[in-house]
Amino acid sequence: MMVQRELVRRAVIAHGVGTAADLADYFRTPIHQARLRIAELVASGELCEVRVETWREPAWLHRDAPAGGDECRGPAVAL
Repeated sequence: MMVQRELVRRAVIAHGVGTAADLADYFRTPIHQARLRIAELVASGELCEVRVETWREPAWLHRDAPAGGDECRGPAVAL
């Protein structure tokens, strides 16, 4: 499980922002396992949920992303 958590962490850093499906697919992690690891990373404060205007699913952003710290606390707009 620690390995899967690290894979999800690396996937979100590589993507910048991504849905659970995006993050799972990066290292071919089963989606249900990726969702569990995402929940753990959210609980630890490493990831935050964000909304992308035209996406149907919530997305995830790492706290160390360029806008991550502020993004996790309030709205932001990016291209």
